[in-house]
Amino acid sequence: MYLCNMNKTLLRFNPDHDLAMASNSATYTMPTNTNKFTIDMAQLPIWWNDYGDVVDNEPLPLIYKKLNGKCNVVANIDTNKYSNVVLWGTNKAEVFRLTRLGLNASILPNTQTCKQIQELSHRKTAIELHKTMPHSKYILNQYAELLRCENDINTFVKKHDDSVLKIPLSGSGQGIIWTRKQLTPHIIGRCNRVIKHQGYIVGEKRYNVIVNFAMLFTKTNIDNCKFYGYSLFKTNNGSYISNVLIDNNSIEIELVKYLNIQILNDVRLAIIKFLETINYIGIIGVDMFIFYDTDNNTYKLHPAVEINWRYTMGYLSHYFVEHFMCSNSTGNLFVDYTPNKNVLLQSHIENTLSNPLHIVNGKIKSGYLSLCPINKNSNYRIRVQITN
Repeated sequence: MYLCNMNKTLLRFNPDHDLAMASNSATYTMPTNTNKFTIDMAQLPIWWNDYGDVVDNEPLPLIYKKLNGKCNVVANIDTNKYSNVVLWGTNKAEVFRLTRLGLNASILPNTQTCKQIQELSHRKTAIELHKTMPHSKYILNQYAELLRCENDINTFVKKHDDSVLKIPLSGSGQGIIWTRKQLTPHIIGRCNRVIKHQGYIVGEKRYNVIVNFAMLFTKTNIDNCKFYGYSLFKTNNGSYISNVLIDNNSIEIELVKYLNIQILNDVRLAIIKFLETINYIGIIGVDMFIFYDTDNNTYKLHPAVEINWRYTMGYLSHYFVEHFMCSNSTGNLFVDYTPNKNVLLQSHIENTLSNPLHIVNGKIKSGYLSLCPINKNSNYRIRVQITN
């Protein structure tokens, strides 16, 4: 994965990244719905990059230029034009697609890079990170377990009233299996298939989650890792729902309602120390959550639920707040889906009329905005709703 810093840069949103890695095939074909999401969201990278081109048949929204956006849209890829490619996620299937489109292999991630990111993306890396955390009664010190056979899974599930089984590599929100004390034949069959192809299942106790958030980091060279900011988001049974659009200070104010600031600082430094040992350049998001520990009557932090070695909705949200919103405004970012034609278009028209954008000095103060063009055939939308 490469950070965007050149004018002749191609920007690509490939939301099937996690699924592509799980397939472990350069010729993997994404599911129909994911392909439609990719098409509908082709322009999404303009909202998290300073420069570059996106490929789409629709023009950029007029409002984008009013917000001082500098990216461009092109109808086709000129293979001789680009010296850099920025991907949502780096995997061999996406590299293969771009090679078939005629892009020079010298500007694309190589096989070794793709393999390394695939290996880092396994959930076991998050467990390794978790084990490097400082000891504190406010930081969870029970680690997720690698379960390598059906007997391991049965033993683990029986130990806990509520458990979550996680597939090592899977699509966002799709690799989570909730269970209570016993396994159904369906769950056993699914787990056995995963173990056969990926080597293990991750087992973890289910916690009473209060706040989901992430720490975001950037690496521009191997041994230089920097904290980029926070992401505050909402989920439902592990599936992403939305991001809260507020600045870093405001997110930290929310977090310190439950945890001492020193805990957050110590965890951040531990993550940086860990990441600086990894031969990787790009964006990293470390998902974590605050939960209530009823046994000890206190709030605790799970500091390493998952590591995303790619761009995330959290990164997009943080960038959007920094570059496109007034400093005193707040809002939310949502992902919408409908299988029916015209539904999103009608909603888009109604929202545009009832909640128009209010722009002050090139920044959004309030209003509704779809981050990609909406037409009668749109099935997906990523929208922001901003208030002051």
